[in-house]
Amino acid sequence: MAKVNVGIVGKRTIGSEVYHKAKSRGWGVEWVAGSKGIFQDLSGETKLAEIEDYALHVRGLDAVFLAIPTLDTGEIALRYITSTLEAGVPIITCEKGALSNYFSQLEEAVRSHRIGYSATVGGGSRLLRYLQERIGPQVQEIHAVINGTLNYIFEGLSRGRSLGEVVEETKRLGYAEPGAKHPLEVINKEATGDVPMKTSILFNVCNLTRERIRAKDIIVEPIELNQLRRLVREASNRRYIVSITREET
Repeated sequence: MAKVNVGIVGKRTIGSEVYHKAKSRGWGVEWVAGSKGIFQDLSGETKLAEIEDYALHVRGLDAVFLAIPTLDTGEIALRYITSTLEAGVPIITCEKGALSNYFSQLEEAVRSHRIGYSATVGGGSRLLRYLQERIGPQVQEIHAVINGTLNYIFEGLSRGRSLGEVVEETKRLGYAEPGAKHPLEVINKEATGDVPMKTSILFNVCNLTRERIRAKDIIVEPIELNQLRRLVREASNRRYIVSITREET
């Protein structure tokens, strides 16, 4: 059996996990890329090239894993995805910005399975694949829990735990989006950032309508402090659910 050779973009938690998983499968990890360049492995001791030379190091690989956090509206990830596809190499991504804001541009590659994207919504649950395999004309509506962090927080609150305790736990476990510090900030970052991106991807992938939406066009009002107090009181009855309805023809 021919050896699988891959490249990994991203050296943090997810990139590190992908690296070790690939190694455990006996795959060859040709390089690991980060903002400071392209390196031989995770240690970063041997630099192979500057990140600007990324396209030169993609050709000949069996796949590239894009394991970077979503820190913008997808422009950085889009450049990696486009460059990789132009080299004739499939790419697997967990980054949500590119697909949620540039789905129309990437749809052909998505439909032809040149972009692996199941980790963008539902993580390891394979939610998107499950839906694609089962969606038919008889499906009129989809209701989905797509933000595990908010629902994890609500579940913890419903069990009598304090908001600060539960939020700190989500940060420690790596569930919360990077950059947020205070409980209200964490909740709003999930609600106004992560939720629109996942909603956009879910909506476009399900193909229930001819329309394509972008995450940056979805407006979510931030939760204010008085609303947060109400959420804490009503946590046992609250869950964050997204609903999509088929377009009438």
